[in-house]
Amino acid sequence: MTSLPRFERNLPGILEDLYLGPSPDYRDDLLATARRTRQRPAWSFPERWIPVDIANRLAFAPRYPARLFAVALLVLALVAAGLLWYAGTHPPIKPALPFGPARNGAVVYALGGDIYVGDSATGNSRRIVSGTEFDRYPRVSPDGTHVAFLRTSAASTEDKFDLVVAAIDGSSTRILDTAKLSESDPISWAPDGSYLLVDVGSDTYRVEIDGSAPHRVAFETRIQDGAFQAPSGAQVLYESLMGARALGVMHPDGSGAHLIYTIPFAEQADNCDFGTVAWSPDGSRIAFMRRPAGTPDQCRIFVMNADGTGAHQLTTDTDVLVETDLRWSPDGTQIAFDRWNNTIGNWLVQPIGVVSANGGATRSLGPTPVSDGAAFEWSPDGTSIISAPATVLQWPPSTSMPEAPPVIIDVATGASHEAAWTLSSWPSWQRVGE
Repeated sequence: MTSLPRFERNLPGILEDLYLGPSPDYRDDLLATARRTRQRPAWSFPERWIPVDIANRLAFAPRYPARLFAVALLVLALVAAGLLWYAGTHPPIKPALPFGPARNGAVVYALGGDIYVGDSATGNSRRIVSGTEFDRYPRVSPDGTHVAFLRTSAASTEDKFDLVVAAIDGSSTRILDTAKLSESDPISWAPDGSYLLVDVGSDTYRVEIDGSAPHRVAFETRIQDGAFQAPSGAQVLYESLMGARALGVMHPDGSGAHLIYTIPFAEQADNCDFGTVAWSPDGSRIAFMRRPAGTPDQCRIFVMNADGTGAHQLTTDTDVLVETDLRWSPDGTQIAFDRWNNTIGNWLVQPIGVVSANGGATRSLGPTPVSDGAAFEWSPDGTSIISAPATVLQWPPSTSMPEAPPVIIDVATGASHEAAWTLSSWPSWQRVGE
């Protein structure tokens, strides 16, 4: 589970608290009615009122033009063969399972206030949602069938948005909630794509994509993108905003809430703990950020079991590090994250780090991003990562922070290339069923 609201928005506070040098500049979804025909009346049958022997009635046997009939059959056979060939070479797009590896679909992104889809293989892109409004932050549903995004008026610079959902092709656009969300309010799709959980202030609401009125399911909680536990989504991971810094789980309707992991008061770090938290794709483990005990100058990734036991630091790197924006690979074997190193007395951004989900040393992947880090996403098949400079996330948009082309990184080799299109949002990669 990852968070659209960037942890890096809080990073200046972290680095200022650490007093280890200057910080870089960061930004703050045939049987309707049967036709009834009266039965033919008995009197209309001549046999009922005239004594006629129909046993020896001569049958009319018309002559059919055999050649024309044969040609028609041949044409029908050719048409059927053509349809079968087309179906075999153009398989229908099937909804993906909401967890685990899937086939790569389109990359959904925002640009200039509209929503686009791009093909990472061909380089083609097209606009799917346009209009006079300003749309941003698209997030594709886990099954790949819908996209949710934020909308405001074109002239607005306020941090107030409507929640909108559309089919993945941009059709059936519907405003779901006009409660004026902040861009820092997390949004999490349900596994079946039928509703979303949305944080508004310090409470969590359920928003149906059919347009039903939203209703509150939890108080003083914070969820993040991907809060539902795979495979069924029967539990939702949340951060408690009451008392101690702690993680808990609850049912999607808010019932059964209980804490599973609490950070001791003496070890808490406001600008680090739970900056991002994430279920593993199989729902067996949880990864999260926290300050390691006895190291006030760091912020690292930890992993624990789904019940909150066995918490331990993930990476074995001994440098002075801040590790953020963690993302599980679709198969759950690796975790990618942003990172900054202060071993030499000054915070320097590093390439995206990738480490085994079982822990170990970090492997650098792709080019070094801008000082704000990277806004990145795993491809559904787990072979690539798409990365954009985090400066494109700035709100309100600024001409000094223009859109940029994303970089596609091969996870196995580290080789990278720029996409043929530009974006101004966090990219969201559509999952497609096999």
